[in-house]
Amino acid sequence: MLNRIINAESILKLGDLIAGSRNILITCHLSPDGDAMGSSLGLCMALKNIGKKAKVVVPDTPPKYLMFLPGATDIVVYSRSQHYVERLFASSELVFCLDYNEPKRIDLCVIKREDTTFFCGIMLNRIINAESILKLGDLIAGSRNILITCHLSPDGDAMGSSLGLCMALKNIGKKAKVVVPDTPPKYLMFLPGATDIVVYSRSQHYVERLFASSELVFCLDYNEPKRIDLVADAMLASPAKKVMIDHHLNPADFPDVVISHPEESSTSVLVYRTLLDLGLGDAITADVAECLYTGMMTDTGNFSYNSNDPDLYEVIADMVRRGINKDFIYRKVYFSNSYNRLRLNGYALVEKFEVFPEHKAALITLTREEMNRFQYQKGDTEDLVNKPLTIPDITYSVFLREESDYVKVSTRSKGDFPVNLMCKEHFNGGGHLNAAGGEFYGTIEEAVERFHMLMPLFDQYL
Repeated sequence: MLNRIINAESILKLGDLIAGSRNILITCHLSPDGDAMGSSLGLCMALKNIGKKAKVVVPDTPPKYLMFLPGATDIVVYSRSQHYVERLFASSELVFCLDYNEPKRIDLCVIKREDTTFFCGIMLNRIINAESILKLGDLIAGSRNILITCHLSPDGDAMGSSLGLCMALKNIGKKAKVVVPDTPPKYLMFLPGATDIVVYSRSQHYVERLFASSELVFCLDYNEPKRIDLVADAMLASPAKKVMIDHHLNPADFPDVVISHPEESSTSVLVYRTLLDLGLGDAITADVAECLYTGMMTDTGNFSYNSNDPDLYEVIADMVRRGINKDFIYRKVYFSNSYNRLRLNGYALVEKFEVFPEHKAALITLTREEMNRFQYQKGDTEDLVNKPLTIPDITYSVFLREESDYVKVSTRSKGDFPVNLMCKEHFNGGGHLNAAGGEFYGTIEEAVERFHMLMPLFDQYL
């Protein structure tokens, strides 16, 4: 039995406020002590127990000795996630102010600048929709088993974004796995976590069980289900919520949350932005940053195209501060040639490389028999399509590689030449202005004939 000390009118009014609120924030003072942390976390859990969406926001990092408290790892720290906290306040119907008597005690010094976000001293332009971030935050909070998928023949961006996100989710206590449709290239297996990837073509039934038991599925670096090939049926059949993070044009509408920004140079940099917006900056360890940086580097040709965004270099600087060794990553990606890979690329450039000066175009072709002659392994022709662009008068380059039942088309260009248009309209693909790909269903001779037919048509873009 307790003596009543709280005014009855205040209790009635508070009851009405709680009843009429769904999104509730709880704040406490700077340098939170045991009372601030205990009262905030206790109230937060009590509100959740009656069906409310509640979060605790603190001005700065709580002391380690209090992190054993239930719910402590879910606290949002303003000094790390200013933009996310501002969104939380903007979308809340009720805010509790615990263990402080005036606003200055919470020290929320918000730097406001239109369309600009400050993350731990990193200034980035705001690009991701606030509603998408809030919805994604709720999905992650409510999920334990999470799958991350990326496209067929995963490149550096697909692998880097997937592995980086996977480790970040593990760092906040989630059970996360990466699933890829087919075997990743060997030159990317140095990435942290790469050996834990589950390959669908080797473990079909296991992957199907993973999809069936997951609560959340991320779709990274692809814009429609066909890009994940045979994995698509299991992904779409999964009861899990779906989240797309991608930078390709024309995203499909199957996901529950879509974060699509074709103007961004890579999915990896979008994952980095998303993690910061979610208030998960602390989850970006050196290993996470190494994966994301690899994706950023490879999808821009070591920052030689689609890379003139100042924000990109703010991100890189932050990743270096987090502990990556960018020179090491460059060496692992670009200085990892095997004897046969060098011979294959040399053969392609000496014997199978043509230039068409009147069209400012270049073409490289390789048949399956030619690749087998040099013991081709996946990834051995990565970056080959870029080589012709080192010739000043070449505006675009096309590489045709014969597969078992189709011809793989890779294209790159300079300036405003739209190789994505060529791939979309004529090679069953798409991509970005200066980097695109597709597939041709016919013989390699027919693919070459198609290319010859297209060159005069695309002269208008030169």
